[in-house]
Amino acid sequence: MRWDLSGGRVAVDFFFVLSGYLITRTLLRSRLENPQARFAILKRFHLRRVTRIFPVYYLTLAIAFLIPSERAVSLAWHAAFLSNVYFILHGHYVGAGGHLWALAVEQHFYLLWPLVILWVPRTRVSAAAWGMIALGILFHWVAGLADWTDLTIDVSTPAAFGALGIGACLTCWMDDREATPDRFGAWISTVGLAGVFLCGIDFVGGHWCRLLFTEFSRSLMLAWLVAQAVWGIPGWIGAFLESSPARALGRWSYAIYLSHNFIFAMFKARPHHVIGLSVYDSQAVLALGVTVVWSMVCYHLLEKPLADYPK
Repeated sequence: MRWDLSGGRVAVDFFFVLSGYLITRTLLRSRLENPQARFAILKRFHLRRVTRIFPVYYLTLAIAFLIPSERAVSLAWHAAFLSNVYFILHGHYVGAGGHLWALAVEQHFYLLWPLVILWVPRTRVSAAAWGMIALGILFHWVAGLADWTDLTIDVSTPAAFGALGIGACLTCWMDDREATPDRFGAWISTVGLAGVFLCGIDFVGGHWCRLLFTEFSRSLMLAWLVAQAVWGIPGWIGAFLESSPARALGRWSYAIYLSHNFIFAMFKARPHHVIGLSVYDSQAVLALGVTVVWSMVCYHLLEKPLADYPK
């Protein structure tokens, strides 16, 4: 439960904060447009999630089955979106699918949170989001008392409630403010500074502060980042993010996320050597190139056609 200097966990928390924001915004706006059509909204939401997530996901698992080192791994757990449970039971990450726990957590969120958004009174959605944050902090506290391992805490679904809840709170707060960043920028900056302050407590406050506030501090700072992205990031950073290459990587990012570890495992099983590079660097370069090409193909031949199909 420390800051991951490699950036991996920060990226996962950004994914959770952004997901909490986008899913809550989508459902709230659908509910506002059709207040009496809760079941229709829920059905359409899950249909869109299935067509967006399942095809590339199960295609990736089918390819993973072709990797000799992965055949000993129970891909059925991944197929059921229970990767995090599988790793908890084993006490460590197993196989090249160690990254899939985050998608499993996300799927659990998709099952629960839409029911809250659609059936809790609109004025209470913000309170429900704060309740989810509180449950996340409570989970870390209970897990610390029980002396659970870092892996068990990290990949458990309730451990992500803080980040998901902060994203949901951001939607509730920004619902009527997206077009007025000049009036509310100071408030969201205060949220980001609160994250920086809690981050400082993480480093000097000992085990319990790290356990309770590391994810929370990251999520507050990431909420500031999401808000800036919604309002528009100025300067060269914003120009880069709006560029064609950045947009393309964004479109291919889901397939990149799913496949990169498995493709690297393929090259690791059958090493190839690129002149001028070590064997490991050769594997990394080749795996990166194949991952990008594969993800581009998946997007244009599978993801985009399904996304454009009427629902």
